[in-house]
Amino acid sequence: MIQSAENEEAMEWVQIGDTTWICIGGTCSQTQQSAEEAAFGFGEGMFFDPSDLYTGAEEYQFVGRETVNGIDTRHYTLSLSPALVAAYAKGDVTDMEAEAWVADEASLPAFVVRFRIYVKAGGDEPGEWNYSYEIYDVNTPFTIEPPEGAATFPEDVPQYPNAHDMTLMENMISFSTPDDAATVADFYRTNLADMGWTQESDQEMSGMMMQTWTKEGRTLQLMITPGDGETLSLIHI
Repeated sequence: MIQSAENEEAMEWVQIGDTTWICIGGTCSQTQQSAEEAAFGFGEGMFFDPSDLYTGAEEYQFVGRETVNGIDTRHYTLSLSPALVAAYAKGDVTDMEAEAWVADEASLPAFVVRFRIYVKAGGDEPGEWNYSYEIYDVNTPFTIEPPEGAATFPEDVPQYPNAHDMTLMENMISFSTPDDAATVADFYRTNLADMGWTQESDQEMSGMMMQTWTKEGRTLQLMITPGDGETLSLIHI
């Protein structure tokens, strides 16, 4: 999904399994979370199934038959109820256009192949809102690739085995774990050394553990902070 607004940099959202990449201005952050968790982070209304609007339309007008992305479809214009439009657009709706292209082949169910909606709002929050949705591949093998410039986990930095809520952004890695801080610290003392890192410092202050490691001109700083049932770890390289 790509979200853009006037005078703002576009945001690209890519989901593969439980890995999410969010890219803004050529910088990508990577998190480990389900698609549902990632969508929730954008707020209600950012992600929806076009079929909900298509089936909830008050009126349909058949435009004609068209081939969309290699699929035979029936093209409709839709009249949506004000309440349905208001659920996805802020402000007073002054103009709205919606279209749907629905698969029309004997070997396929009737699903929305292409959907477009345009909303113009006035009142206290004036603006224009466009949403487009398309399905390109049906019953065809395809591969979703991480976005260009996506961060990757360093090969010589071990991933903690009992981590969750992991976030990777440029030279910063963070994660949480139910394990205590001492267990996390011991894991990195052993495994960073095995991967060729040299420990420069190892400190503890008020329960927080901090380690500094070097390798071939690079510096790795590890901060482990105990919390209420969770331990937060931050790695800076």
